[in-house]
Amino acid sequence: MVVSTLCVLGSGGHTTEICKLVSTLANNYDLSFVCAVSDVTSESRVRRMSFFKRKHEWQKPPKFYRVRRPREVGQGYFSSILTTFRSFLDAFMVLRSWISSSASSSSSSSASSSSSSNNNKKYLLLANGPSTALPIIYLAFVLSRVPGCPKIEIIYVESWCRVKTISLTGRLCEKVVDKFVRQWNKGKGGVYLGKVC
Repeated sequence: MVVSTLCVLGSGGHTTEICKLVSTLANNYDLSFVCAVSDVTSESRVRRMSFFKRKHEWQKPPKFYRVRRPREVGQGYFSSILTTFRSFLDAFMVLRSWISSSASSSSSSSASSSSSSNNNKKYLLLANGPSTALPIIYLAFVLSRVPGCPKIEIIYVESWCRVKTISLTGRLCEKVVDKFVRQWNKGKGGVYLGKVC
C-alpha cells in the first residue's frame, strides 16, 4: 500500500532531523515536502542527500510546496495576525494540491486493477517543530473530519534538542496529532521512543 507522505521542513536542524527520519522509511512512502517561502536552503539540501536520490530513482519526481510562515523571527505579535492568516490560506492550498495529486496518481496507477484509489493510498503528515507546521497540522486535523476527505494521520516528532521541555509548536499541536513522539525520556507529554532522528 502506498503511503502519501507530506514532510514539513524547517530551516537548519529541523530539516536535518526530518531528512534522517524519512531516510528510514520504506519505498512505499511517496514523499512530498513543504517549506517556508523564506527558506532558501531546505529544498536544495533535501535534493542533494544521497538517500533521496536512491529512494526516488524509480519514482516520479517529488513535489515541493511553499507556504508563508505564520511569524518570522523577530516579527511583532500584532503584525503576525495577518501573516498567520495568510499562512493558513497557503496551508489549505498545499493540502488540497497534495491530496488531489496523490489521489490522481493513485487512480492512474491502479487503473488496471479493480480496487479503488482510496483503498490503495494512505495519507501521512510528518512534522518535527517548525512553526511552519502549525497551520498545516491544524488544517489536516480539520480536513480529516470532513466527509469525503481522506483521513490524514499526523505524526509529530519533537526535536531532539528538546530534552526536558516541549517546544511551543509541540504544546500547541499535542492535542490534535495522532501520535506525539519524544526523543528523550524526560519531561511529560507524548510517547518516548528514544532517538529517531
